[in-house]
Amino acid sequence: MAINWTTLTGPKSVSGSVANYVNRSDLPINDILTEAEALIYQDLRTDDMLVRTNITLLEGDASAALPADYLSLKTFRPYNYDGPMFYVPPDRLVEALDRNGNHSSGTPSAFSVMGKTMRFDVAADRDMSGVLFYYARPAPLSASNETNFLTEKFPSLLRYAMLYFAYEHMKDQALGQEYMAKYAGQLRSARAVDDLNKMGMWFPGI
Repeated sequence: MAINWTTLTGPKSVSGSVANYVNRSDLPINDILTEAEALIYQDLRTDDMLVRTNITLLEGDASAALPADYLSLKTFRPYNYDGPMFYVPPDRLVEALDRNGNHSSGTPSAFSVMGKTMRFDVAADRDMSGVLFYYARPAPLSASNETNFLTEKFPSLLRYAMLYFAYEHMKDQALGQEYMAKYAGQLRSARAVDDLNKMGMWFPGI
């Protein structure tokens, strides 16, 4: 039987459902799925989660909003720029400020990320656009979104995460930790699969 939202969240009578695995019919299954997805997207980064979008820094601004589904950064490459822009941690970004604390105007050369905002070292002296590659949080599984790359490529990872939270809800710490260990093993496998998929790729300059 295919793994999908209907199967995983089905009642105890459905083979393959989390309720069937734990033999309980009173689980807050939607909350369990939400928690499982949050855990996985906190821990996992694969090319299946990689998104490309355009970011524009408007003239006079030193910051730009990131997409709502942003999880973490890959690269930012402004148009007509020699390679990706230099990223620095938030506390290492040297912002050019005048005596009143206003950003000096110029061509940004470095940026950082704070929450869901890109911050640049100077305010742009003209509109500047570029391509942002980032890891995005996939749309939640639901009745209208039955499958995604987890159900298709890493179904055990998702199931073990859900079973961990199911047993946590049932206050069964022993079985909860057992499934957390299984989840951790599947997470290592998922990362290894993503690494293997990159083997044999040609990268210019390497």
